[in-house]
Amino acid sequence: MIDEKQKITNKTTASFLGLMIISIVGLILYLLLSNIMIVTKWLPYESIVEGIMENNIISKFIWMIKDFSEGQFYGGLFASMSLIIGAIIPWRLDVKKSKYAGINISYGLNIWPWIFASQILTMLIAVFVLGYLSLLDNDTFSWIPTFLLLVGAPQAVLCVYGPSVKSLFTGSILGGLLTVPMANWINNYIIVPIGMPGTIANYFALAGAITITLQVCSLLPWMEKRPFNTIDYGPSPNEEEMYKTLKNPLWIIRRTLADFTDPLFYGNEIASFFLIVGAIIDWFLNSKHGFLGSQVFPAILLSQLLSGGIGVYLYGRKHLENGWYPTYVPVVSIAPFCVLTFGTTLPVILFSSIFGAIIGAPFAELLNRNLPEHLHGVIPNVLAMGITTMFTISVMNYLPWF
Repeated sequence: MIDEKQKITNKTTASFLGLMIISIVGLILYLLLSNIMIVTKWLPYESIVEGIMENNIISKFIWMIKDFSEGQFYGGLFASMSLIIGAIIPWRLDVKKSKYAGINISYGLNIWPWIFASQILTMLIAVFVLGYLSLLDNDTFSWIPTFLLLVGAPQAVLCVYGPSVKSLFTGSILGGLLTVPMANWINNYIIVPIGMPGTIANYFALAGAITITLQVCSLLPWMEKRPFNTIDYGPSPNEEEMYKTLKNPLWIIRRTLADFTDPLFYGNEIASFFLIVGAIIDWFLNSKHGFLGSQVFPAILLSQLLSGGIGVYLYGRKHLENGWYPTYVPVVSIAPFCVLTFGTTLPVILFSSIFGAIIGAPFAELLNRNLPEHLHGVIPNVLAMGITTMFTISVMNYLPWF
C-alpha cells in the first residue's frame, strides 16, 4: 500500500475536477457566443484600416490599443483596455504583498511598469516614427504585425538586463527596427511558399529579432545588468504544499488563465480574466470588430481554455517545481491557428487543443536547454510555437476528417 509520503511524491498532474470546470465553462461560452453573432457599425476592423489609410490619428491610436490583445488572437479595443486595467490591479496588489494579487505578475520580477512602458514606447516608435502602418493598403497588406513589439525584444531586454532607462530605450528601438520587417520577409519568402499560413512567420520573426537584439545588447558598452528589486514571496513550496496545490481545482483554473497573458510578460490570472471579459464585450458590440473581423472568437476561446487547461493538468507539477513552465505555448499558437486554418468545428478544436497541449510545453522546454545566459527563455518558446504549429497543421492535413 502506498504511504502518504509516496502518494505526495507521485502526484504529477493537477486537479481533474478543475480541468472539467475549465472545459465545461469553455464549452458553454462557445455555444452561447456562437449563437449570438451581432454585426453592427461599431468599429469594424475594416473601418480602422480605412481610417489609418486616411492618416487618421485616432484610428492609429485604436490600432495601438487593440494590439495589446492581438497576441491572443482577439485584437479588440475593449479586450485590450480591460487587459491593461486588469494588469494594473494585480501589480498594485503584488507591491502591497496582498494575498489577492494572484500569480505574481511579470514573474515576480517587480518590473511590470517597465514592461508596460516598453510596450507603449515601442508602439509609438513603430507607428509614428517608423510608420509601419503606412504599409496598409487593403491589397498587399491588410494587416501589419506591430503587436510583435509588445511580446518580444523590448520586454526580453528588460527581463535580462533589469529595469533601467538604457534598457528601456535600447530594447524598444532595436526591437522596433527589426521585428516587423523580419516578420514580413519571413512571411513572403519562406512560410507562404511552403504552403503554411503566413502569420506563422511571426513566431520565427520574434525568435530572430529577440536573439539579434540581445546579441547586440551584449556588445553595447552602456548595457549592464542591474539587480531586480524583487519582492520576497517566502520559501519555495515543499512536497506536501505542492501536493495540496495540485489537488486544488482553483489552482489549475488560475494557472490556466494566467497563461493567456504570458505572451505579454504579465502571466497573471486577474489580467487574463479582464482580457477575456473585454473580448466578450467586443463580441457583443460587433462580432466583426475583433481579430480582423474574422468572427471566430468563440472557437478560439474554447481552444485556448482546453489547450491551456490540459497543459496545466499534465505539467502542473513542473510549474510548481520550476516556478514556471511554458504551458502557454499552445494557448497562443497551435490551438487558435488550427481553428483559423481548419474551421470552428468541435473536432478541430478538440484535436488541436489536446495535441497541442501534449507537445507544446515539453518541446519548448527541450529547446530551452543549454540556452546562453545572455539570451532569454522566450526565444525557444516562440520557436516552439512556430515549429509545433506547423507540425500540427501538417498532421491534420493528412488526417481525412479535417
